Amino acid sequence: SSDLNIPKNISKYSFKEREYKRDPPGQSEHMAIQYSMEGCSLHEDSADYKEQDKERVKKAEEEAEARKAMEQESRDAGEEPGEGDTEESGKNQFNYSERAAQTFNNPLRERGVSTEPPPVITFGATLTQWEIYDFYMADYAAQIMKAKMHEEADKKGKKSGG
Repeated sequence: SSDLNIPKNISKYSFKEREYKRDPPGQSEHMAIQYSMEGCSLHEDSADYKEQDKERVKKAEEEAEARKAMEQESRDAGEEPGEGDTEESGKNQFNYSERAAQTFNNPLRERGVSTEPPPVITFGATLTQWEIYDFYMADYAAQIMKAKMHEEADKKGKKSGG
């Protein structure tokens, strides 16, 4: 039940100990290779590279000769050379300009509403800690008086009602 895709002996370099250390098995158990491709690279001076280069040059020459032969046939048939689409033209072959296919970018329009600003007056005053204290004490006394008046009103209401 051993998977051939799981590496068995991974080693990593430890900079602290300045030597290669074997890694314990871990997350690699869950690894699955979905795609693998074998490949190779050739040195320019090798015989294999020279052989492949000759084949590539030969194929390019054959394509050029075939293209010249087709141009000669089209001249013999009375067509102008270059009438057909060539790969080297680089022009846009999808120059589709029918009216229905055109999309126009309408100009941006700004729409805004502005109102007259409300009237503003500048106000400035100075305030001390004692003024704040006096205000809170007066407010507290007013609340106590209001609570007493409610209690007296409740007592009078019970006496007359009961």
